Amino acid sequence: MRSIVVRVLSTCAAIVVTSLLVLTAFYFLDERVDLPVEYTVREVAYSTLHQPGPPSDDAVWTPVGLPGGPRALPASGPPYTAWYRFQVGDGVRDYDGPLVFYQFSPLANVEFFAGQRRLGSGGPMREPLPFHARQVMFEFDSPVIRNETWLYHRTGRPFSVPRSVQTYVGPKDRFVDTYEHVRLWGFHIPMFIVAVMLTLGVLLLLLWVFRRREAAFGIYGLTICLWAFHILHGLVLTPPIPADFWFVLDYLALWWVLLMPLFVHRFFSVRRPRTERAILVSGVTGTLLLSWAALFASFDTLAVLSNLVWVPFTQLWGLYALCVFAGMAWVRGGFENVMLFVLGGLMFVVGTRDILFLVGADVPGLTFYVQYVAAAQMLFIVVLLARRFVSSLGQYESLNVELEERIAQKSEELEDNYKRLARFERAETLATERQRLMRDVHDGLGGQLVQALVLSERDGASDELRTALDAALQDLRMIVDSLAASGGDLQTLLAVFRERLQGTLDHKQIRLRWSMSDLEDAELGGERSLAVLRVVQEAVTNAIRHSQCETLSIETARLGSREVRIEVADDGQGFDPGQAVGHGLGNMRVRAGQLGGRLDLESTVEGTVVRLEFPIEPAT
Repeated sequence: MRSIVVRVLSTCAAIVVTSLLVLTAFYFLDERVDLPVEYTVREVAYSTLHQPGPPSDDAVWTPVGLPGGPRALPASGPPYTAWYRFQVGDGVRDYDGPLVFYQFSPLANVEFFAGQRRLGSGGPMREPLPFHARQVMFEFDSPVIRNETWLYHRTGRPFSVPRSVQTYVGPKDRFVDTYEHVRLWGFHIPMFIVAVMLTLGVLLLLLWVFRRREAAFGIYGLTICLWAFHILHGLVLTPPIPADFWFVLDYLALWWVLLMPLFVHRFFSVRRPRTERAILVSGVTGTLLLSWAALFASFDTLAVLSNLVWVPFTQLWGLYALCVFAGMAWVRGGFENVMLFVLGGLMFVVGTRDILFLVGADVPGLTFYVQYVAAAQMLFIVVLLARRFVSSLGQYESLNVELEERIAQKSEELEDNYKRLARFERAETLATERQRLMRDVHDGLGGQLVQALVLSERDGASDELRTALDAALQDLRMIVDSLAASGGDLQTLLAVFRERLQGTLDHKQIRLRWSMSDLEDAELGGERSLAVLRVVQEAVTNAIRHSQCETLSIETARLGSREVRIEVADDGQGFDPGQAVGHGLGNMRVRAGQLGGRLDLESTVEGTVVRLEFPIEPAT
């Protein structure tokens, strides 16, 4: 609670200090150039005759001081006009140099005459009537008024009483600084601000068109455009449509005040649907009333509805938006929220100053200030919206990058899964085909070889035939073993090979020494397994046939993590490898090379050792 009180006091103090600084800065930037009082026209007489030239001296002329004029609408019109005649002193008549007729903020169209001669005009006195909100100044040479008794100026308005403002006639060099100053601050700079605001408003509306979810962009873009039109209304001299409707459009442009609460709700993510419905319903009702008054009622009715109903009503909703800014600044804190409240409070203070300036109070300055403060507030909000948009875009890009990374990761995972599935399907296909081939070989060729071997054991068959048939059957069994589902497991293959070999060794009365270790994870695959078995079988067959050994040794060992050694040794008579007949040794070396390994052979009178070393994984 204490922190909120501190924020309330500090933000209110910030508004007071900021308002004083801004008004002080405007006082020096827009310091009123003192108009020379000696050239002030004080006494005039007016006539409400509606004619293109000054009325004659016989017309009804009513004396009045300036500012002043008729108290009621003239009988003719619109436009409603009144003539004013006055005299100037000899100092002005005898001045040797250019003179000027000057009025500040006439809020009307003005013509200036010397006798029946028009010396200056703000535009034709007909519809659509030019409307000079800032100032008028007509330059002429002093000789044209020396022989004229009366000088005249005519004031015309599209509606309301054609009253005249304070008027000056004097040397040009005494007024030109004021004229240029008001021209700069009252026209050129506001026109530049209007152009910038319209550009920003259109850009925000375009952003909303492409991003409908960002309602704050669309609402604030429309707010800026309406505010820019409201300021532009006072800069346009000749309205493009009838004056009543042009007047109504100016007041309807105050919808920008009604849109501020809607924007504030979305900017701060505040949900108040009832309040928004009340704003929209009351705004539409006010719009219909003003439109009805412009079409069917008198200007007095339109003026009452505009000034006494519509304007206070819109200002109340503007005050509501300011209260929301205050609540966010006091409750949430933060630089952005505090600045929004400070700028809103500054706009309220400066707007009050402009109202006093408009009604003619003794307020320093030559133009309205709220347009500058409103522009500063709107630019600040546009910057905040741009920051939010850039931040959202950055988050979107970050999420997009993250999503792309996830997609790439998932794509890689899917590709890996697809490859694994493809490998599994190939393995399943190969396994199925192996099973089929294994059954066909076992049941067909294998059965025939067994039958032939049985027949060979009858009387009359040669030992060579029985040996050949037995070797063929063993070879067939080895092929079947390599095609089995566990054919890639070297440990299992060698165990099956030992089981099939044991019968032959027992028949030959050869003792087997078997030592197998470190082959738990030695997976080779069918083709490489068959190559290993053929090398081992060839070594064993050679030992049985030629060595006349009593003991045969088969040992396995692990060389490192990815290499295996198989050693077949016998204690028989050795031989000279260079004198070996046949292709057995050569085939063994070829198969060792296919395995990516090497084959070593050592033979002495004490026996023969065949050593096969090869990697578990095939060479790439």
